[in-house]
Order: sequence, then structure tokens, then C-alpha cells
Amino acid sequence: MLDNNSQGAAWIFVPCNVADQPVLSATSSINCGTQATTLSVSSGNLNNSLNWKWYSDSCGGNLVGTGTSIAVSPVVTTTYFARGEGGCAVSGLCGSITITVNPIPAPVISGASTFCPGNSATLDAGTFSSYNWSTGATTQNITVSTTGTFSVTVTNAFGCTETVSTTINACQVTLNLKAYLQGFYNGGGFMQAVLDPVNYPSVCDSITVELHESTNPFQIIHSVSGTVSTSGMGNFVFPGSSIGNSYYIVVRHRNAIETWSKFPILFNGTAVTYDFTIP
Repeated sequence: MLDNNSQGAAWIFVPCNVADQPVLSATSSINCGTQATTLSVSSGNLNNSLNWKWYSDSCGGNLVGTGTSIAVSPVVTTTYFARGEGGCAVSGLCGSITITVNPIPAPVISGASTFCPGNSATLDAGTFSSYNWSTGATTQNITVSTTGTFSVTVTNAFGCTETVSTTINACQVTLNLKAYLQGFYNGGGFMQAVLDPVNYPSVCDSITVELHESTNPFQIIHSVSGTVSTSGMGNFVFPGSSIGNSYYIVVRHRNAIETWSKFPILFNGTAVTYDFTIP
């Protein structure tokens, strides 16, 4: 039996080649915000190394994966490195690739959320590179004269986009009403708690308030139900379309005679007050 030290023996050398420096690729190297991206070794051989090892921050730094490809979702711009490791060879040279993460814009639409008939609202999307409103406008500001939901897609300097929306509602009119109900008045400016004396001791009862045309045939235009307090106060909300019109105010209660305002009352704003207790 011969060994390498015996006469006639020969050394046998097995080659051990280090991995090539890999060329890396990404499905997306420039992202808007955090997105999943696949990194791959697009060229380079392991040779006698066993695996491709992936790192972030530096070559051999923070290990993030193993294999020909890995998935990453960086939240900030990050450089990734890969090299062949293991086996009989020392670690190979690192290839690198940088994934750039650009900020997503954060638009906020400012402006009035309600407006009354005949008026309008101006909506402002903030300062960005470009705009695309649901109305077709491409300006930072738009003026709308109808209610509904309006959206805008903005683009920042990095080409990243975001969409935001806002809803514009028609204004409403609150009628601040004072009335005492027949049979419930105790005197001293207070009525009995009738609706639910135990759970709602400050509520007298429910009523219906109607707005009637100011001219014959005095048709009902709006009707709202609600409650009045034991002091006779109640707030009743009507559509903004009532602004600019005059109505007779009519109070109905199940056990009382309906009561009309002495004259038609002009609804000239979003808050109207009427006191039936004043003669």
C-alpha cells in the first residue's frame, strides 16, 4: 500500500474555485413607498461554493437571505449585497444593488365640507407636481357648486402618486323652537316630563314641526319630528334648500291642537329662531 510519502506515490490536487462576483438584478429598483421586490443573481457561477448569501448594509453584514433570489420590502433606500460562500472555497466577492425607496405623497383636501344653495366651495389639494381631479381638472384648487364626493390623484417630484377624496354636503338649517304643549304646562316656564320621565326627566314629549308654503294652498314643504324639553326648547333640522324662503311654522302633537306661527317666517340662514310662547 502506498501513500504520498512512499516511493512512486504522487500528490493528487482537487481544484477549489471561488464563486464569481455576481451581477444582481431586481424586479423593481426604484419604488414608491414600501413594495415587495425580488432580488436575483442574474449572472455568475458558484463554482465550488455552496450558496449565494445575501446581506444588507454591507458585504457580510446583516444576513437577509440565501439562494439565487430573495424577496425584500425595504422601507428606506437600501443597498443589498450577495456573494458565494461555503464549500472548500473562501467567500467570493460581493455584488451589490441599491433599491431606492421614494416617499409617497400625503395629500389632504382642505376647504368647506358644506355649502348652501347658490354658493360654492373651493377645494385645495396642497402643493405637488401634478393633479388629476375627478372633475377632470388638473389644478391645485377647484371650485365646486354641487354636493357629492370629489377625489384627486396627486403626483410628487419622484413620480409617486396617491389618491384622496372628500365629501361635500348640502348645508342644513336648524330651527331653534320654543313651545309649550297644551295640558303639560306646569307654570313657571316648565312642562311635565311625559315621554320617559325616568330615563329622560328633562324631555317633555315628541312633536312634529312642519314648514308650510306662505301662500294658499299652504302646502307642506318639509316635516321633521323631534322632542321638546320640559322648558319648551327643541332643535329641528331642515334641508338647506329652505334658506331664502318664508314658511308658516306648524307644530303638531298627538294630544294638542296644531299651532301655526302668526306670520310666515323667513329662513335667512343656517339658524332660525322662533318662540311660540311670545304672543
